[in-house]
Amino acid sequence: MTGSWAQEVPGPRGAAYGVSKAGLRMLARCMAFELGPMGIRVNVVAPGIVNAGMAKRQLQVDPEFARLAKRSIPLGELQSAVQIAKAAAFLCSDAADAVTGAVLLVDGGASLFKYE
Repeated sequence: MTGSWAQEVPGPRGAAYGVSKAGLRMLARCMAFELGPMGIRVNVVAPGIVNAGMAKRQLQVDPEFARLAKRSIPLGELQSAVQIAKAAAFLCSDAADAVTGAVLLVDGGASLFKYE
């Protein structure tokens, strides 16, 4: 499943989105619990601000969003779609055969951010 770092951090005008992603996290945990005995793993990849799609457009048209986005990532870079795909591939691989009910934050540390 694809979640978001927003499931971890309350933010301005983010209630509906954050709650939907937090609900997805619980759905994944419930599914992992129920499906685990059948050998089915269920996890969530939780991207940060990805330099693609809607966020990429918002970065281009909203200088304030771009400023806050860059400031909110401790590792200093927005995530790429390739980085998110690599995390998903890991969770689907045999290397993660004991991982279920987990959230893998791939957010450059954005979920550590505190709004000022």
